[in-house]
Amino acid sequence: MPHTPEASPEPLAAPPSGDLLAAEGLCKVYGYRPVLRHVAITLPPGSLTLICGPNGAGKSTLLRLLAGLTAPDAGAIRLKAGPHETAFMNHEPCAYPGLTALQNLAFWTRLHGLSLDGTALHGLLAGVGLAEFAHEPTAGFSQGMLQRLNLARCFAPRPRLVLLDEPGTGLDREGAALLKEHIASTCRAGGAVAMVSHQIRDFLPLADFVLSRGLPEDGG
Repeated sequence: MPHTPEASPEPLAAPPSGDLLAAEGLCKVYGYRPVLRHVAITLPPGSLTLICGPNGAGKSTLLRLLAGLTAPDAGAIRLKAGPHETAFMNHEPCAYPGLTALQNLAFWTRLHGLSLDGTALHGLLAGVGLAEFAHEPTAGFSQGMLQRLNLARCFAPRPRLVLLDEPGTGLDREGAALLKEHIASTCRAGGAVAMVSHQIRDFLPLADFVLSRGLPEDGG
């Protein structure tokens, strides 16, 4: 029989401290394989937490639990940030290939409840170096360009809680610098960022906390 955790997930509630997110006792099982066992993490305002470890350590699963995209089998997740104050970004392209960069961004921002005019949308694209590609279909975008568009989507609502899964995938040096600035800006504004990355050398100097899932691995 598959392993079943003894406890069931507790309902969402505000964390007792000033943390934007507090989780404890998180467990997740897929079939016979326990992926996460009694994981605890807190994300205080103004902080970057780096989640590192080898492939299969459950890093992406943990982020999906924190984002509310997957339900834990046990444990509690308490949030102070609301749904429209939380952003999740992974390394998979989520652009509609038949739409232009501008149309994709307009669609995403409307989903977040934002009403941005063309000038504001163009400004967001310029902020990630895609101004000259605003009216081009994303079907022809490189992985790095799609990831830059992901950056614009993720940070457009100015979220308080940001969850990033390998956000540096495909980014060149300039794109990586833009990512770091977005993270730093969020933290300066009192937000909290949790990030999964194998690029430990690049992001460790910026991190306030490190959560190691197994033995850390430097994918440089």
